Amino acid sequence: MTDAPELATTSPASGARVLVVEDSATQAAALALLLERAGYATVLARRADRALELLEHEHIDLVLSDVVMPVMDGYELCRRIKAQAEWRDIPVVLLTSVTDPLAIVRGLASGADHYVTKPYDPEGLLARVRFVMHRAANPQHIVPAPFDIELLGTKFSIRATKEQILELLVSSYSDLVRTSEVVRDAEKRGRLLYEEAQRATRARDDVLAIVSHDLRNPINTIHMSTSFLLDALAEPGGKEVPVVAQLQVMKRATHRANALIGDLLDVSRIDAGTLAVATTAIDASMLLKDAALELEPLVTGSKLVFEHSWNGPDLLVAADRSRIGQVFSNLVGNAIKFTKAGGTVTITGSRRDDMADFDVIDTGAGIPPEQLPHLFDRFWQANNTTRSGAGLGLFIVKGIVEAHHGTIAVESVAGQGTRFRVSLPAAVKR
Repeated sequence: MTDAPELATTSPASGARVLVVEDSATQAAALALLLERAGYATVLARRADRALELLEHEHIDLVLSDVVMPVMDGYELCRRIKAQAEWRDIPVVLLTSVTDPLAIVRGLASGADHYVTKPYDPEGLLARVRFVMHRAANPQHIVPAPFDIELLGTKFSIRATKEQILELLVSSYSDLVRTSEVVRDAEKRGRLLYEEAQRATRARDDVLAIVSHDLRNPINTIHMSTSFLLDALAEPGGKEVPVVAQLQVMKRATHRANALIGDLLDVSRIDAGTLAVATTAIDASMLLKDAALELEPLVTGSKLVFEHSWNGPDLLVAADRSRIGQVFSNLVGNAIKFTKAGGTVTITGSRRDDMADFDVIDTGAGIPPEQLPHLFDRFWQANNTTRSGAGLGLFIVKGIVEAHHGTIAVESVAGQGTRFRVSLPAAVKR
């Protein structure tokens, strides 16, 4: 088969010859390939008038024609074929639009033997070609009388046998069922896409809320401190300016802003599955010791008792030391936040088969049971009426632990305290 501007032919060793009339080169090539793979020879015409010229010189067993074409449409082509005595017995199958309710009746009125709706099912198209070819090879020699019908305000004169009409009705029902299935699948995909878009919109709104609220605060602090210093330094003979104190305020504000930006970047990496962890083999007890050294001043500075211990045999784990430190820092930071002065924060560790278990325990307010399922949700906060942080910490903690192929769990009793357990697998399993 070749793609010529007017017509082209191809002749396999055997097989009926199908004239494909289609003005779209892409659609014509797809139809020809489908038919040739099924054993048919194909002849291509890009316009209906060219197809009529070809019928005068070529032996054609079936015409498969699109309806919408320039110069002459598929209905008129069919009428002209059926008007010629030498072509009248050549079966014609029209490719009609599923969106046109009159297409099938127009096809009958033009004398078409069958139709295929577009977009077509390849197996369905081949089945109808085979059916029409079989019926043409076994004619009934019945010449039905024409009859008139009116559909949607349009009158048609149809000459078709009862068997043809019944076959078209059955085929129409089959197409309707297939189309309904396609529509249902499309609606389902549409709902899923809509829900995904809604989730993305909510995530965007959450990020915007955090940026506008949490990031604005430290930036405003920096702005006010800078303005204060500029005004004070510009004042001739003014009092001694507390530069160090103001710079410390600015440093703390920039630290908070940078921390929030880092959290937002971590969230985006977790969502994309690209959160990087640079693991090395390290004793689990060393991870606990690192956390205790870093966090003890924060706990005791909050007037809380700090306890830490590794219990039993050690275990070599594959861990990113900095990222696991981030996990401990977040969990202990939460424990400090929700434990009153005089309470206790504890970090313990132990080996369990090929896992290292780390527990962060506090004697704080605890978490109500209905809130536990949401703890690791992005942007979720236990108390939405009083903002404290961006609600990203535990989501990031879970992402880091899972990037280490570990797990995190929580148990809590309201009014008694909370236990978070982080479990990391051994670097080399037995």
